[in-house]
Amino acid sequence: MDHADIVDIQQLMALYTHLLDNREFGRLGEVFADDAEADYSSGGVTRRLTGLDDIVTFLSSANASSAHHISNVFVYEQDGATCARTKFFVPYTRSQHDPHRWYGGDYEDVLIHTSNGWRIQRRMVSGRWQLSADQPDTPAHRRTF
Repeated sequence: MDHADIVDIQQLMALYTHLLDNREFGRLGEVFADDAEADYSSGGVTRRLTGLDDIVTFLSSANASSAHHISNVFVYEQDGATCARTKFFVPYTRSQHDPHRWYGGDYEDVLIHTSNGWRIQRRMVSGRWQLSADQPDTPAHRRTF
């Protein structure tokens, strides 16, 4: 893996956030492999998705945040696979969001290089924290401030 690959993977992560924010779900094939697997489980709800169509269906119907932000994209190789660990933080501040909150965590990805560039083959989403100003009973382990 060279520096250009690292930049391309960082761009891929940024593209994901822009596609979600712009509700361009039909373009998620530019981010995920056709046979990608993604685990968006959280809050005791299992959401293991298989294939691009399943991922697009879930993301296009999810309670979308107001904006998606990423940072600290770390690209590395492990056991012959190209991986990325990325921090995410998203505000849920639209009128339909109850409670209004900030939510953050990690994306753990395994990537493959295709004829069309890098794609996410497997994604594990791990929620790490939540901050809600209008829900004071948020459990302590879900708050960081």
